[in-house]
This record gives sequence, structure tokens and C-alpha cells, in this order.
Amino acid sequence: PAITRDVSLAVKKDVPYQEIRDIARERGGDILKDIMFVELYLGEKIPPGTRGLVFSLIYRSETRTLTEDEVNQVHQSILQALTTRLDAVIR
Repeated sequence: PAITRDVSLAVKKDVPYQEIRDIARERGGDILKDIMFVELYLGEKIPPGTRGLVFSLIYRSETRTLTEDEVNQVHQSILQALTTRLDAVIR
């Protein structure tokens, strides 16, 4: 079965969504099966010069059932890379 985790973050407006996808794919390894865009937010709760993005990460193995711990570890690795490399802020 698949495990889905939603991510909401604020990034600079000039960061392309493809760069976010590329970082997630790089860190997600073979258990990250899909990245689905959910929403773009440009409201007053977002700092000037940034935009809010929401997307879902879908984790699944073709050969076994994933544990929460291994999904959490990969998911945290993705979030850390996004915050470090893109100066993104998790919302």
C-alpha cells in the first residue's frame, strides 16, 4: 500500500517547481513513487517575495510493505534538503 505525505512550504518566487521535484526525487530514492502538485498560495500569510506551495509525496515499494519509520526517514531527508538548498520554510 502507498503512504501519502502532504508538504506545505514557502519558497522564493523565482524557485521553479521542477527544482523542488528534482530534489525530492533525488532524496526519495526508489520508494518515492510520485509527486503531485496540490495548490499555489499567494495570500497575506506568505512573506513578500515568496509563494506557498502544497504538494503530496507518495511512497510505495513494489516488493514489500513500507514501515512508518523508513518513510519518515526519507520524508525528513527530502524536507531537510528543500529547506537547506532552497531556503524553503515548512509551513
